[in-house]
Amino acid sequence: MTTAAAARPGLWRRDGALYLWRGVVFVAILALWELAGRYWVNPVFLSPPSVVAGRLVAMRADLARHTAITLQEVLTGFAIAATWGILAGYVLGANRTVERVVEPFLAAFYAVPIIAIAPLLILVFGLGTRSKVATAAIYAGLPIVVNVVTGIKNVDSVLIKAVRSLGAGRAQIFVKVTLPASLPYLLAGLRLGFTLALIAVIVSQMLAAYAGLGWLVAYAAGTFRTPDLYVGLVALGALGMLANEGLRRLEYRLMRWHYERGR
Repeated sequence: MTTAAAARPGLWRRDGALYLWRGVVFVAILALWELAGRYWVNPVFLSPPSVVAGRLVAMRADLARHTAITLQEVLTGFAIAATWGILAGYVLGANRTVERVVEPFLAAFYAVPIIAIAPLLILVFGLGTRSKVATAAIYAGLPIVVNVVTGIKNVDSVLIKAVRSLGAGRAQIFVKVTLPASLPYLLAGLRLGFTLALIAVIVSQMLAAYAGLGWLVAYAAGTFRTPDLYVGLVALGALGMLANEGLRRLEYRLMRWHYERGR
């Protein structure tokens, strides 16, 4: 029996226990939510999950349409953000002089809240999809840049010198040393970047849109349709949770050697 095969039962046991505890927490949250919505809090402010589930079934067609629009804008913006964020991160990480020059401007822009810059991008790109994609592409790319630069800075300089002493060039050092060593930081930046892309799109949709989960939440809140508001929030939470789980599994596949070494 191979080492991987021998380790698999233990891995399944750990994952099974993890999902079991997640299920217990989920059921507990639903129970408390149901009790609070029915007996403790005014239903105008808190709809119980049984009511929310009924509305979710009733508006499933509209919910699917709004979710598809939001997902399209998030994925497009995130793809653009990942492209420029990874490229900029490795360029800045490889050139410390350029990184020191650019770093204050990145920090200043990163400090500006999404809610402050989104109206400007809506004014420039209009009310359609482009403004949402632009907002996501800008804000999701910044943490990717920062994480990649941090990852390159934390590469062991002794390892680089050892590989260079063996005759490796810059390209070989990058492929064999820098890229694998900075991969954990890159993947962490991608996970954070996707979350920011989702937030950026939702904020833009709440400010100016005709469709999408952000628009649905804002419209439901403005018309005091509390169950519809919670339907939108549940959809957003599920979208974020599924995306995080997918990126986490991708991280494990790309870095299986890292996790197996840590066991």
